[in-house]
Amino acid sequence: MECFGPVQGGRVDNGFILTYEIKSRQFQVLSAKTGEVLVSEPGKQPDSEFDKDTRFPGGFNIGSGPEAFSRVTSSGATIYKANGSEAATVSGKFSEKHWWAASAPLDASSLKDAYSSLAKASSSTTPVIGPGGTVDVVVDTSACTAKVGSKKLELPEFSQSEGCHIRPIGLLSDGQVLVEVGEYSFSDSDPGNLVVAVSPDTGRVGWKVPGIYRGTVVPAKDQSDARLLVAQGPTYTFDLVVSSITSK
Repeated sequence: MECFGPVQGGRVDNGFILTYEIKSRQFQVLSAKTGEVLVSEPGKQPDSEFDKDTRFPGGFNIGSGPEAFSRVTSSGATIYKANGSEAATVSGKFSEKHWWAASAPLDASSLKDAYSSLAKASSSTTPVIGPGGTVDVVVDTSACTAKVGSKKLELPEFSQSEGCHIRPIGLLSDGQVLVEVGEYSFSDSDPGNLVVAVSPDTGRVGWKVPGIYRGTVVPAKDQSDARLLVAQGPTYTFDLVVSSITSK
């Protein structure tokens, strides 16, 4: 089955295309490789820029990896395998403002676990997902601190000139929590922004890199080192820097 009708806008990510088919008034997820329609669901026609302020138009999330995608409704979430077959459903109330953090792609089983963790988490808690499981990070923006359970994370000094910015990103294969803190500063005396790896068991920082998180690449076959991509510098004139992450 292929999409032949007129469409409005769209997004492409992880080998999927999310678009809106005007004639049938349906949101559709297609395979970017074959053009096959994987899932169609009715919905209200989005704006001319395909709901640029909406993370998940029509409730669809194609940003979790190439092996699975999902759709959120008022009653919960449906998880689909990459071929469009339904894999699982999770009951709960989900908000675009309250989400999990994962620095690696999620398959259908991991995606189900992510939604299940999120359904149980409070608004101040971010389920942080990695290859070995999930930990809950609680961020207190008033005190500008973060905890895993009762263990306070010993985050390094960072810029708070624009307020408290602590963003959990994911879990590394060695179990450390990857966190982005601070904002860029033009002052040499200001610590600025950092990406840090922190042990959820001891709260201690394993390593830190200046900049804003832009992505991670898992190790290639037969290799142990992952790659971390950060942006260093002002918003419009930054440098992209690749660092090697060596597992313990």
